[in-house]
Amino acid sequence: MAPARKRQRAQPRITQREVTHGPLKWQAVALAKDASASAVFSTTGNALLAQLRANESGARAGQDTEYLHQMRVTVRRLRALLSLYSRLPGKRTRKQADNELRWLAHALGPARDSDVFMSDIWPPVREALGHGPLVKTLDAQWLAQRRRNARVARRALASRRYQDMTRQLEFWFLNHRWRDALKNRELTAWDQRARGFARHELEQRAHRVRGYGRVLEVLDADALHRLRIEIKKLRYVMDALAPLFKRARVKKMLESLSALQDMLGAINDVAVAAQKTGCALAQGTRIDLAQSRAKFVAWHALRLKVLKRKLNVTWRAYRHAKPFW
Repeated sequence: MAPARKRQRAQPRITQREVTHGPLKWQAVALAKDASASAVFSTTGNALLAQLRANESGARAGQDTEYLHQMRVTVRRLRALLSLYSRLPGKRTRKQADNELRWLAHALGPARDSDVFMSDIWPPVREALGHGPLVKTLDAQWLAQRRRNARVARRALASRRYQDMTRQLEFWFLNHRWRDALKNRELTAWDQRARGFARHELEQRAHRVRGYGRVLEVLDADALHRLRIEIKKLRYVMDALAPLFKRARVKKMLESLSALQDMLGAINDVAVAAQKTGCALAQGTRIDLAQSRAKFVAWHALRLKVLKRKLNVTWRAYRHAKPFW
């Protein structure tokens, strides 16, 4: 899946009037309880690719940020699906697909991060700082950055590389072309029942997450961010494999994991606010800047204290949720 060498003229920007549906979120696919690992891979991959394409026009129109959000999450789910099968033959082909998905993730990521910063992270910090000239300067700075990142994302979605990637993934999943490079003995692993395969993979990922719980109280911002990433990976894999298991047990586990992910996301928002706003406030030495820094430090300390206390409660709820596999 190497990117095309020839450059293609960018496609025209899609307007909001051309988008005829709302953002499409992930919905679990129907899987037989005795489905093979191969069937789960292809069926889930096709569903994710359809979701990616369904949100493309809305993301390119740039009116509703939820389209871009859903595309970014879909890319993560596709990469999680590929990593789920890392123990099975065919690693080279999957690596090529993952490289292209990683490129798209890097193109969309900053735009989505800017959307979240402007809508969720910056407003409470802005309120804490007051409405002076400094805040107006930062407003303009963040807005310009958001626009730049949005242009990068739209160019990526209009590029030949993106179109080639989606076509090749469709051909790959729909026609099972990933099987062509495998030998008969290697295909045996892919044709095993998915439930046994799923139990092993879910336990491995859940074990990595549980390891953080033993030192949760002393984890710094970077470690909490790594935990959040591990939880996201586990969540996406659970979503893909959930139809193989009893719905009631899956639902309870996913709800507790989702709550933990949300709490860690809120803590990460505070860390992002500290990084971006803190750096901006560190540039000056005037009295108004010093006062702004003092207000921000007080806001940050209080918000982090409250969230970490809630995190401990949320973690205990997750720890007591019985694994469904």
